[in-house]
Amino acid sequence: MIDQCREFCRATVKHLGLLWYGCIYLHKKTIPMARMSPALSFLLMFGGVLSLFHLSSCENWTEFQKKHCGKDSDDVCKGRLSCNKVMAKNTYGCRSQNHFLCVKNCEAVKALCRGKYEEENVLSRDTYEVIICKETSKYCDYKKTSMQETKICVTCRNAEPVHFAGAGRCE
Repeated sequence: MIDQCREFCRATVKHLGLLWYGCIYLHKKTIPMARMSPALSFLLMFGGVLSLFHLSSCENWTEFQKKHCGKDSDDVCKGRLSCNKVMAKNTYGCRSQNHFLCVKNCEAVKALCRGKYEEENVLSRDTYEVIICKETSKYCDYKKTSMQETKICVTCRNAEPVHFAGAGRCE
């Protein structure tokens, strides 16, 4: 519970400085939700909603590269590492899937966002090989699927890709 509060606070501290104080107070005193004042309860709920927006804004070009076209991607694309080994790293956690772009240089992907400063999904003109590591019915067990010659869709912000939005089309 305390770790969840800490993570919640980190995600919302930019939105509500007061919420950070409230969570530190909760952390030190460990007051149950039922005994909190209505105002603090409201702030925590409001902060939770804001944190949903904040999580998407935490995506950036550096994280995009790590998750989709960095060394891990190269290892998966060339068969040096299995999906299970790559996905077990802290970078990914046990997420439902991750797409790895088989590119020599991630700068070609970055070029898709040239001139796109507002958040916008962009579909590539060129095609790429994409490896998908998708969770099977077992928790944290992944199956590798390869998509040859498919267009990619990325979310651009400030002229940089920040999110892999899809393969084949933008939704």
